[in-house]
Amino acid sequence: MLKLRIIPLLLIDGPNLVKGSGFDNWRRVGTLIPALNVHNSRDVDELLLVDAGASRNGRPFNLNILRQARGRCFVPLAVGGGLSTINEASAAIESGADKVVIGSALSSSMSLLTEVADRFGAQAAVAALDVRRTSDGWQMFTHGGSRLVEGSVVERARLAEEAGAGEIVINSIDRDGMMNGFDLEVLTAVVDQVTVPVVASGGAGTVADCVHLFESTGVSAAAAGSLFQFTEVTPAEIREALEVRGHPVRKTLSHP
Repeated sequence: MLKLRIIPLLLIDGPNLVKGSGFDNWRRVGTLIPALNVHNSRDVDELLLVDAGASRNGRPFNLNILRQARGRCFVPLAVGGGLSTINEASAAIESGADKVVIGSALSSSMSLLTEVADRFGAQAAVAALDVRRTSDGWQMFTHGGSRLVEGSVVERARLAEEAGAGEIVINSIDRDGMMNGFDLEVLTAVVDQVTVPVVASGGAGTVADCVHLFESTGVSAAAAGSLFQFTEVTPAEIREALEVRGHPVRKTLSHP
């Protein structure tokens, strides 16, 4: 059985860490390198590094930042933001990313997922669906939540899997930065329709939120930013809470 993962999410703008809510109102809350050092010391399962403004501002992911991060990061690293071509995705992997997270490029075609999966394997191709609840149900938005993509989120998730995605991240725009719990309904709907791992993002505020997420939806991983930035909660605490309840998690390494 696959072990459940807890993934710190780091949003950056250049070398700065940023936070916001609803994919907006970003503010600087620190710098990247100290945050990486903290997460390395905490023995996290994986890190997700996202350039918050790349797609919205029409620029690619900053590879210099990625190389700096890779030099400090000793766990699997997934990166996203502004990756719109196979050359950009390849450059990110060659610069140290283990996975590339593709979001806005999926607005017109899923072909980039196929290209990444064919070249590097499905495990390196991650689809990111930024979702918002509308009068027509849950729908996907791209470019920082500014552009609507036709079709339901479930349909887009199925297409992403068919295109070669080895993993799907569901980012709740409504819950982003709110720390009021995950959108369990949309996550359950997606998990029920795909066979690849689903990562939940947006809404984590407590250890209990994360435990309830896994027990209610069947997701494979939880990504959280504000929870680890603004509270004393650590990924190890969440893993321990899950283990007590009989869920498979990676053992936390002891540190001197």
